[in-house]
Formats: sequence, structure tokens, C-alpha cells
Amino acid sequence: MTADRTVLAIVLTHNAPGSLRRCVDALDAQTRRPDAILVVDNASSPPAAVESVEVPVELARREVNDGPAGGHEAGLRRFTERDEDVAWVMDDDCIAAPECLARLLDRSDALDAGQPVFPIWVDGPTGERRFLPAWCGFLIPRATVLRVGLPRRDFVWWAEDTEYLQWRMRDAGVKVIEAPDAVVEHHRVRSVGRKPAWKLYYEVRNTIVYRVYVQPWTLNHGRLMARSLVKLLGQTMRGGVRCEDLLAYGRGVVDGFARRMGMRVPLP
Repeated sequence: MTADRTVLAIVLTHNAPGSLRRCVDALDAQTRRPDAILVVDNASSPPAAVESVEVPVELARREVNDGPAGGHEAGLRRFTERDEDVAWVMDDDCIAAPECLARLLDRSDALDAGQPVFPIWVDGPTGERRFLPAWCGFLIPRATVLRVGLPRRDFVWWAEDTEYLQWRMRDAGVKVIEAPDAVVEHHRVRSVGRKPAWKLYYEVRNTIVYRVYVQPWTLNHGRLMARSLVKLLGQTMRGGVRCEDLLAYGRGVVDGFARRMGMRVPLP
């Protein structure tokens, strides 16, 4: 069955040409190559470019960076308009081991399943290994996307993958499969230095929206939300208090409880 299915690799990129090059090279070096690669460029400056590889590459340029939520929504939307059977979804700082795609497909075939299949996620900086429901090289069939819909672009950044992959899939009765011998290394090129105020805003706002309005409200979910918000506040205060951080935190709390979604703070 594996050989019969066509695979579209979807790579979301923003201002990371070196990472994009390494990601695409890893896709081109697969023992079972994807049938095509779609690079979704979230308003990189200068625009993203991809050198020629064996696998056909399409570059989809977007004029606004509306975060991973908007970028992956656009990529999966394009997938539903194409002919490939399965999408292989990742960010540009993911490097798939050479046999990753073949093993994801084999795992799906062995279970005769139409569910998403997740590889082992390896954290580049620390070497930590675990299954992570995020934009890190999971395989998803067309039927599943049509069944559960597209990611919520109004989340912009933070928790959009949690809402889509951990909550909405389960709520729709879709069981996620794990492939223990498929490996993707995540280099996390954008997780450096002090967290900027815009990230703090979206992390606070979306944590509240997810815990209060997406999940059914329970005391445990309230406890988890409170713990996350306290942790974020502690991180904000550590290393010196900045007015912009406190304002972003406060605005995130207000907009979260008011359910004001969308890109209310611009992304770089």
C-alpha cells in the first residue's frame, strides 16, 4: 500500500534560509522520497528561495506573517486542493532522518490506519526524545484533514498545534499513531534569547482561550491554566522587569478572557 500513496511534504518557513535548505535536503535524501514538496513562505524578507532538488518543489509566497497557525492552515488548505493522498507536515527547522517517511508510511500500513502518524521528536539542543504532537514531521491523510478541518489561524502563535493535534483530533474520534522508529530532529532556530513581548502576549492569551473556551471547563484545567500563567509571569520578571513585557502579559490576560482572537499584535 505504501508505494501506492502519494505524499506532499509541507514545509513552513520564515526568515531561516539555512534551516530551510537543510530541511529540504533531508526530504530529498529520503529512502522513500515525497512525491512533491510545498514550501509555504510566511513573508520572509528577502523571499524564501529553494535550490533545485530531485523532488519537485512548489513555493507558495504569503505577504503577511501570521504565525504557524496561519502558515500551516494555508499549507493544509493547499493540500486539500491538490491530488496527493497524504501530507507530511513540518517547520523549516526540522531535519528528518533518511528513513523517516518510509517508516511513517510502514507504521500506518501495518495498522491499516487512516490516522495521523507521529515520529519520535528529538530536541536538537538537548537530545531529549519523545512523541510531540506539534509541527514536527507528522503524516496526515487527506480524509483526516477533511474530517477535522484546518488549523485555527486566529491562534496565530502558540497552542494552535495543541488545539488541532491534541484536542480537535481526539474530539473528532481520530486516534493518533506513533512510529517509534521514525525520527525527526528539531533544531528550534527561533527559540534563542529572551522571549519577546509579542510571544509573551500570544502565549498568555492562547493559554487562557484554550483552557477556558476550547476544553470543557474543569477544576483541573483551571489549575493547569493558573500554573502556566504563574510560570509565565515568573519568567517575565526574571532577568529584569520590562514595561513592554508587563503590558503584553496584561493585555494577553484581558484579551484571553474576552476571547479576542486573531493577530492583535504584529509578528516580526
